[in-house]
Order: sequence, then structure tokens, then C-alpha cells
Amino acid sequence: MDKSSGKPKKDDSAVLLLANTLMWSAMGVHTPFINSFYAVKGLASFEIGILSAITPILAILVQPFWAYLSDRTGRRKAVLILITVASALAIQGYGMGNTFLFFAAETLLFGAFNTSVLPLSDALVSNYGRRSRIGFARIRMGGTIGFAAVTLIFGNVISGNTDLIFPVAGAAYLILALCYSRLPDDRAHGESRKPSKGRIFKDNRVVFLFFLAFLVQFGMSISGFYSVYVIGLGYRQSVVGLSSCVSALSELPVLFFAERMLRRFRIDHLMVFSVFMNALRLLLGGSGALPLMIGGQMLQSATYMIPYYCCITFINENVMEGKISQGQTCLTMVQQGLAMVTGSLAGGAISGAVGLKYTFMSVAAGLTLMGGLSILIGKRIFSAEPGPGHEKEGRAGRKRN
Repeated sequence: MDKSSGKPKKDDSAVLLLANTLMWSAMGVHTPFINSFYAVKGLASFEIGILSAITPILAILVQPFWAYLSDRTGRRKAVLILITVASALAIQGYGMGNTFLFFAAETLLFGAFNTSVLPLSDALVSNYGRRSRIGFARIRMGGTIGFAAVTLIFGNVISGNTDLIFPVAGAAYLILALCYSRLPDDRAHGESRKPSKGRIFKDNRVVFLFFLAFLVQFGMSISGFYSVYVIGLGYRQSVVGLSSCVSALSELPVLFFAERMLRRFRIDHLMVFSVFMNALRLLLGGSGALPLMIGGQMLQSATYMIPYYCCITFINENVMEGKISQGQTCLTMVQQGLAMVTGSLAGGAISGAVGLKYTFMSVAAGLTLMGGLSILIGKRIFSAEPGPGHEKEGRAGRKRN
């Protein structure tokens, strides 16, 4: 890094791109397949729902500690390396058991570290990307391509042995930690070591943004039962891998045009659009017709990447000085915490009563209703002044371009 300007050098940007690619590749080894792994082990949908809820609960309880430690000490890279190595070691326990209680204990151990890898990595990468010519969207493309490639290939590899997930994921996280160690310390020129006290965000509209993020992630949590539904229909893990690959590759157009999109559309409109697309994705995913099911996964671009990029951008431009890790963690607590807990428990309970097909349909109806209400709420909140995804981010985008 150029210390005089606080801007990353070209070689730093290359390491950032590699780090983001490796992180999402490591995630791609286990996250798309963990629920189908539970299904293969004979767990019921309700039990899978409870296990899926443990990780987001930990996101609420544990992530604030790692984020505060990261911002308080200013050693974001060191904290990120620590939890990445711990994740590599902790994930090995999954291959040693076969019961619900064992998997619950293992999820507690693994989740205590792994739930914080994504928000701290996003804070590190987006902080660099904001000050570099390459930009966060282009760095994030590496993660999308890495995730797509891994899920497509690995889905075929583990069709006969799902226990391979965990040693491969562990090795991937260790390589990722090594890559993080090549990054310079993440402190911008002139940034104080101690973060400012008090509030985290400058703009109170973040509350409504988080509400929309909750709706989006709730729908995504219900979609998380898609792999269980696929296996229940008699398809192999390779179909799960293909679906994950299709969903990941669909993110690329959004990343190519992310800045233009934020300049043209108000951020709350984009978020509400994502809520409606979540409803459509659930309807297609629960159709039972494989072409429609895989086609529904192409809506990943609208149901995940659009809200993800909107929230990351809003937080970066509206967080108080020295609190970027805490800002990103607040988002993750809402999405990966509250929304996933609610979605996982609701999905497990409803599917246990009426089956996954009707669970998808009923949640889709609920999201459609909430999306309509959000249009009315957003009109009052954002109409007073242009949203941060409109003029403000437009100016920032033009400067980067």
C-alpha cells in the first residue's frame, strides 16, 4: 500500500481479488451442500431447520465481539486470519458424527468462528476496494466465479461421499488464511486507531434498509431448503451443485452494471424489487419441474447480489469513522442472524406440517404482501431526499470511473 496516499497498490488489488475468490470458493465447498449432507445422514426437515438456525443465532451473539475487537485494535487482518484458521480446524468435526445432538454441538463450535469470516472479509475488501481503481464490484466478481466453479465441480465429486466436504473445506480455509496474510494492514491514511464512540451510522434510513434486508434474507433462508427438496425428489448432489453454479453465475451481470444501477434507481426500490424476486424464486423452486427449479436459481442475481451490493455500498458511505467492521456486522446480524433464525425455524416447522412445496408457496405469498407494504413505507422515508443509492452513490461512482 502507498502510505502517502492510503491507496492500495496494483499488487494489493491482485491479492484482494485472489482473497475474495478463495473465500467464496471455500464457502462453496460446504454451504450449498450442508443441508443435503444432513438429509443423507437421515435427519428430518425439522431437525435440519434447527441446525440451520444455530449458525444465525451465533451470528447475533458472537459477531459483535469479533467486529468490536477488529475495530478497537485496528488489527482487522490479524483477527480475520485467526477466525479463518479456527474455521479450518473446527469444520473437521462434522465428519466424525451421525446424530442430531452431535451436529448441533459441532455447529456451535464451527459457527463461533466462521460466522464472522464473511462480514470481516467484506469490511476488509470493501475498504480497500473503495480506495482502489479496481473497485469492490470487480473484486467481488472473483468470488462469484470461484463459488460457481467449486459448486459445479464439487457437486459431482461428493455424490458418492459427502464426508469429503470437510477436509476439502478445511484446506481451502487454510489457503485463504495464507492469502490474507499477504495483505497489508487495513488502516487508511489518517484513520484513528480508536473508533469514535456512540452511534455506528450517520443515516437513520439504515433501519428501513435493514428491514428490507431482513425480508430478502428470510426468503433466502426458506430457499435454503431447496437442496433438501431436490434430494427428496430423488435427484443427486450433482443437481444441487449445478443449481448453485447457475445461481452464482447469474450474479455477474449485476456486478458488471452495479454502479450504473445504483445511479439510476433508488436503493429502496432495488431492495423491494429483490423481495418480489424472492417470492418468484420460491414459486419456481417449489414447482417440482427440474427446468423451472434450475431456472429459478438464476434469480440469485436479483434475490442476493442486488441487495448485497446495495447494503454494502450504503454502509460503506454511511458508517462512522473507524466502525466499518461493526457496520458490516450489523448487516450480517440482521441477515445471517435474525432473518436466518426466523427463516430456518419457520421453514423447518412449516415444511414438517405441510411439506416443502407448500412451504415455498406460502412464504412466496407472504413476501409479495410485505413487498407491497414496503413500497408505501419506502415512499415516505426516501421521498424527502434522494436515497444513497441514487445521487450520492452516483457521484461516488463517477469519481471512481
